Amino acid sequence: MQRNQELQLPLEYPSTRLPPYLGVLINVVISGFIYFSSYSICFPYSSYFFLKQLYS
Repeated sequence: MQRNQELQLPLEYPSTRLPPYLGVLINVVISGFIYFSSYSICFPYSSYFFLKQLYS
């Protein structure tokens, strides 16, 4: 009974406010985007230095 009330809670939110899971989802997407963009910037440099060490 308690679990059913928890599941119905996001539907009762006003349309102007975001449900909690949507805020968490946006947070995860933003942090994932920042992580992947920094990784894609750092990866060519690290692979370049790795290959430079390998062939020297």
